[in-house]
Amino acid sequence: MNPVLIIVLVASAVLVVLGAAAFRHGSQLKNMADLESNWQNVDMEAFLNLVDPAEERYLRRNLSAAQFASIQRHRVRVMWEYLGRLSANSKLMMQAAQMVQHHGSPQQMQEATRLVGTATRVRMLIFAVDAYLVVRFLLPQTQDPVRTLVGQYDALTQMFSQTCGARAAYSGSMAS
Repeated sequence: MNPVLIIVLVASAVLVVLGAAAFRHGSQLKNMADLESNWQNVDMEAFLNLVDPAEERYLRRNLSAAQFASIQRHRVRVMWEYLGRLSANSKLMMQAAQMVQHHGSPQQMQEATRLVGTATRVRMLIFAVDAYLVVRFLLPQTQDPVRTLVGQYDALTQMFSQTCGARAAYSGSMAS
Protein backbone atom coordinates (compact mmCIF):
# COMPACT_ATOMS: atom_id res chain seq x y z
CA MET A 1 0.00 0.00 0.00
CA ASN A 2 1.21 3.49 -0.80
CA PRO A 3 2.79 5.21 2.28
CA VAL A 4 1.08 8.52 1.45
CA LEU A 5 -2.30 6.80 1.35
CA ILE A 6 -1.60 5.17 4.72
CA ILE A 7 -0.70 8.54 6.25
CA VAL A 8 -3.85 10.14 4.85
CA LEU A 9 -6.00 7.27 6.18
CA VAL A 10 -4.41 7.42 9.64
CA ALA A 11 -4.76 11.23 9.78
CA SER A 12 -8.40 10.94 8.74
CA ALA A 13 -8.97 8.28 11.36
CA VAL A 14 -7.43 10.47 14.06
CA LEU A 15 -9.75 13.31 13.05
CA VAL A 16 -12.74 10.98 13.33
CA VAL A 17 -11.66 9.86 16.80
CA LEU A 18 -11.12 13.44 17.96
CA GLY A 19 -14.49 14.44 16.54
CA ALA A 20 -16.19 11.55 18.32
CA ALA A 21 -14.49 12.49 21.59
CA ALA A 22 -15.64 16.10 21.22
CA PHE A 23 -19.17 14.95 20.42
CA ARG A 24 -19.24 12.79 23.56
CA HIS A 25 -18.31 15.76 25.75
CA GLY A 26 -22.01 16.57 26.28
CA SER A 27 -23.51 18.62 29.07
CA GLN A 28 -22.74 18.96 32.77
CA LEU A 29 -24.64 16.90 35.36
CA LYS A 30 -26.71 19.31 37.45
CA ASN A 31 -27.80 17.00 40.29
CA MET A 32 -27.87 13.34 41.23
CA ALA A 33 -31.43 13.00 39.89
CA ASP A 34 -30.06 13.79 36.41
CA LEU A 35 -27.72 10.82 36.75
CA GLU A 36 -30.43 8.22 36.28
CA SER A 37 -32.09 10.00 33.37
CA ASN A 38 -28.74 10.38 31.54
CA TRP A 39 -27.40 6.89 32.33
CA GLN A 40 -26.93 4.72 29.25
CA ASN A 41 -27.53 1.02 29.72
CA VAL A 42 -24.68 -1.25 28.67
CA ASP A 43 -25.09 -4.98 28.20
CA MET A 44 -21.63 -5.90 29.44
CA GLU A 45 -22.14 -9.61 28.72
CA ALA A 46 -22.89 -8.85 25.06
CA PHE A 47 -19.95 -6.42 24.91
CA LEU A 48 -17.61 -9.03 26.38
CA ASN A 49 -18.85 -11.53 23.80
CA LEU A 50 -18.21 -8.99 21.06
CA VAL A 51 -14.58 -8.51 22.16
CA ASP A 52 -13.96 -12.17 22.98
CA PRO A 53 -10.77 -13.30 21.19
CA ALA A 54 -12.17 -16.83 20.87
CA GLU A 55 -15.20 -15.45 19.01
CA GLU A 56 -12.91 -13.55 16.67
CA ARG A 57 -10.74 -16.63 16.09
CA TYR A 58 -13.88 -18.62 15.27
CA LEU A 59 -14.99 -16.03 12.72
CA ARG A 60 -11.50 -15.79 11.24
CA ARG A 61 -11.33 -19.59 10.79
CA ASN A 62 -14.83 -20.02 9.38
CA LEU A 63 -15.18 -17.06 7.05
CA SER A 64 -13.38 -16.05 3.91
CA ALA A 65 -10.98 -13.11 4.29
CA ALA A 66 -13.47 -10.75 2.60
CA GLN A 67 -16.38 -11.96 4.76
CA PHE A 68 -14.26 -11.68 7.90
CA ALA A 69 -13.21 -8.11 7.02
CA SER A 70 -16.83 -7.10 6.45
CA ILE A 71 -18.07 -8.71 9.67
CA GLN A 72 -15.12 -7.32 11.63
CA ARG A 73 -15.86 -3.79 10.42
CA HIS A 74 -19.46 -4.18 11.55
CA ARG A 75 -18.27 -5.46 14.93
CA VAL A 76 -15.98 -2.41 15.26
CA ARG A 77 -18.92 -0.08 14.60
CA VAL A 78 -20.89 -1.81 17.36
CA MET A 79 -17.84 -1.56 19.67
CA TRP A 80 -17.81 2.21 19.01
CA GLU A 81 -21.44 2.34 20.17
CA TYR A 82 -20.53 0.53 23.37
CA LEU A 83 -17.52 2.78 23.93
CA GLY A 84 -19.71 5.85 23.51
CA ARG A 85 -21.99 4.57 26.24
CA LEU A 86 -19.10 3.64 28.51
CA SER A 87 -17.62 7.09 27.98
CA ALA A 88 -20.90 8.85 28.74
CA ASN A 89 -21.42 6.80 31.90
CA SER A 90 -17.83 7.33 33.04
CA LYS A 91 -18.34 11.05 32.61
CA LEU A 92 -21.54 10.92 34.66
CA MET A 93 -19.74 9.01 37.42
CA MET A 94 -16.93 11.57 37.39
CA GLN A 95 -19.38 14.47 37.63
CA ALA A 96 -21.33 12.78 40.44
CA ALA A 97 -18.07 12.22 42.32
CA GLN A 98 -17.20 15.90 41.86
CA MET A 99 -20.54 16.77 43.48
CA VAL A 100 -19.69 14.50 46.40
CA GLN A 101 -16.28 16.20 46.66
CA HIS A 102 -18.01 19.53 47.17
CA HIS A 103 -20.84 18.43 49.45
CA GLY A 104 -19.76 15.22 51.17
CA SER A 105 -18.13 14.25 54.44
CA PRO A 106 -14.32 14.17 54.61
CA GLN A 107 -14.37 10.37 54.09
CA GLN A 108 -16.70 10.71 51.08
CA MET A 109 -14.56 13.50 49.66
CA GLN A 110 -11.46 11.31 49.77
CA GLU A 111 -13.26 8.40 48.08
CA ALA A 112 -14.79 10.77 45.52
CA THR A 113 -11.32 12.10 44.67
CA ARG A 114 -10.16 8.54 43.96
CA LEU A 115 -13.27 7.96 41.86
CA VAL A 116 -12.60 11.08 39.78
CA GLY A 117 -9.03 9.88 39.14
CA THR A 118 -10.18 6.40 38.16
CA ALA A 119 -12.94 7.76 35.90
CA THR A 120 -10.41 10.03 34.21
CA ARG A 121 -8.10 7.08 33.54
CA VAL A 122 -11.00 5.01 32.17
CA ARG A 123 -12.03 7.85 29.86
CA MET A 124 -8.45 8.16 28.59
CA LEU A 125 -8.39 4.41 27.98
CA ILE A 126 -11.69 4.68 26.09
CA PHE A 127 -10.12 7.37 23.92
CA ALA A 128 -7.11 5.11 23.26
CA VAL A 129 -9.34 2.15 22.41
CA ASP A 130 -11.37 4.42 20.09
CA ALA A 131 -8.18 5.28 18.25
CA TYR A 132 -7.16 1.64 18.13
CA LEU A 133 -10.55 0.66 16.71
CA VAL A 134 -9.97 3.06 13.83
CA VAL A 135 -6.93 0.95 12.95
CA ARG A 136 -9.00 -2.23 13.37
CA PHE A 137 -11.67 -0.80 11.10
CA LEU A 138 -9.11 -0.02 8.42
CA LEU A 139 -7.11 -3.21 9.00
CA PRO A 140 -9.54 -5.84 10.37
CA GLN A 141 -6.79 -8.43 10.89
CA THR A 142 -5.33 -6.60 13.94
CA GLN A 143 -5.90 -7.65 17.61
CA ASP A 144 -7.54 -5.43 20.28
CA PRO A 145 -7.11 -4.28 23.95
CA VAL A 146 -10.82 -3.81 24.73
CA ARG A 147 -10.94 -6.47 27.48
CA THR A 148 -8.62 -4.31 29.62
CA LEU A 149 -11.07 -1.43 29.24
CA VAL A 150 -14.03 -3.59 30.26
CA GLY A 151 -12.26 -4.71 33.45
CA GLN A 152 -11.34 -1.17 34.40
CA TYR A 153 -14.84 0.11 33.65
CA ASP A 154 -16.30 -2.61 35.89
CA ALA A 155 -13.97 -1.54 38.72
CA LEU A 156 -15.00 2.08 38.15
CA THR A 157 -18.72 1.29 38.45
CA GLN A 158 -18.13 -0.64 41.67
CA MET A 159 -16.12 2.26 43.10
CA PHE A 160 -18.88 4.63 41.99
CA SER A 161 -21.54 2.61 43.81
CA GLN A 162 -19.49 2.65 47.00
CA THR A 163 -18.61 6.34 46.80
CA CYS A 164 -21.82 7.93 45.59
CA GLY A 165 -24.30 5.43 46.98
CA ALA A 166 -25.89 5.01 43.58
CA ARG A 167 -26.21 1.72 41.79
CA ALA A 168 -24.86 1.75 38.25
CA ALA A 169 -27.09 -0.31 36.00
CA TYR A 170 -24.98 -2.14 33.51
CA SER A 171 -27.37 -4.42 31.91
CA GLY A 172 -29.76 -3.59 29.17
CA SER A 173 -29.83 -3.43 25.45
CA MET A 174 -27.37 -1.51 23.31
CA ALA A 175 -29.97 -1.38 20.55
CA SER A 176 -30.38 2.12 19.21
